Amino acid sequence: MAEKVKKEKAEGSKGNILKIIIIILLIAVLIAGGTAAGYIFATKMKPSQTTTATNQAAVNIKTFSLDEFLVNLKADNTSGYLKTKIYIGYDGDNKDYKNLPTELEDKKPILRDAVNSILRNKKTTDFNEAGVEQIKKEIKDRINPLLKEGQIENVYFYDIIVQAQ
Repeated sequence: MAEKVKKEKAEGSKGNILKIIIIILLIAVLIAGGTAAGYIFATKMKPSQTTTATNQAAVNIKTFSLDEFLVNLKADNTSGYLKTKIYIGYDGDNKDYKNLPTELEDKKPILRDAVNSILRNKKTTDFNEAGVEQIKKEIKDRINPLLKEGQIENVYFYDIIVQAQ
């Protein structure tokens, strides 16, 4: 009887060792598969050489800060406030624009006044995604005629905080 118990324990421990080995092999296969899948996914997401070359050939955009704006918005039935910081961007590689930074600095009060007049005529509901793009276009269209040394390419909102009351 004692011999039978020893024999069962020996067979049981061999079964346990076999189960542990199978589990370890399964874990190793899962880790290897996950690593391979991650590598394949990462290489597909990596930009190609042509994309990188295109990005390097892109325009060198320089920015100029028009500082912070705090304005009352046009009221419907409620009043609202807008607090934002705006930057304007221009082509930094364009040799014709070499005096543009000086002109922007000299005309900063005029540019801020133009932007203020646009922002004061907006409602709180105008500051959605499509509305902000329209506001950027209005600002660009208002500022460019004021400039003689170059043109701005884009308008960037650093912060936009709208409070409706």
